[in-house]
Amino acid sequence: MLTPHGLDPAHARFPASHDPADLLARRGPAALAGALVGAHPLGDALLLERLQNLDPEQARQAALQVLAARPGGAWDPGLEQVAADLEISPEQLRSELHTTIKTWDHDPRATAGVQLQNSNDVRTRLEAAAAAPPADRWLYLATGLDPRLASQPDWAATAGILQEAHDEGHDVAAAARDLVTERPLGDQPARDLRYRLVSRLDMTVDAGEGTYGQGVPAAAPERPHRGVGRAEEHRRDPNSSPGRGRPRR
Repeated sequence: MLTPHGLDPAHARFPASHDPADLLARRGPAALAGALVGAHPLGDALLLERLQNLDPEQARQAALQVLAARPGGAWDPGLEQVAADLEISPEQLRSELHTTIKTWDHDPRATAGVQLQNSNDVRTRLEAAAAAPPADRWLYLATGLDPRLASQPDWAATAGILQEAHDEGHDVAAAARDLVTERPLGDQPARDLRYRLVSRLDMTVDAGEGTYGQGVPAAAPERPHRGVGRAEEHRRDPNSSPGRGRPRR
């Protein structure tokens, strides 16, 4: 509804079963302000939903629709994400995105209206994903972080921590990617990620034996390390992005 007017809406995360009023009442103004300040572009969440929950060909078309509606600065990073996830040539996708952008720019309201008609399908997919066991729900993220994760005997324990952090309102995908970018996971990748997530997000969990049915502690302190910083996001020259004569920034 907002994108036809050239806006790029944000998406704030709240703890499960909380709305802004609940968060304010239960955790105070600082918690509400933190959730709002930490909001991410809604387009990023929509793109991820398509890639996670649709088959490759459907995901390809739906992802291009999401990208075409966004400002030009989001095209190249999104294109690289789609190409990597679907194992498609970025050059081929760029041509398809160029065509999709032309269609959007010709009549944004009509194109957005078509997408709104599919909102019930999106809601159904989100509800199905929410009902899935954590080990299945976070499989997509695990595969992208480290191919070894989902095959570990304690993956279910780590997926449980991911789900708990998500329910608390954390952006667990971003946090996990940051951790793996800073330092690759060790010889026990599921255990390593679990411990580091709990430390980074300052989570309070039951650290006793048998947590999440795995017979291992849920958390341990993250060891300090030197000389490691967050990887800076690399963006290509926006002039290389497809688009109409009047570029969208």
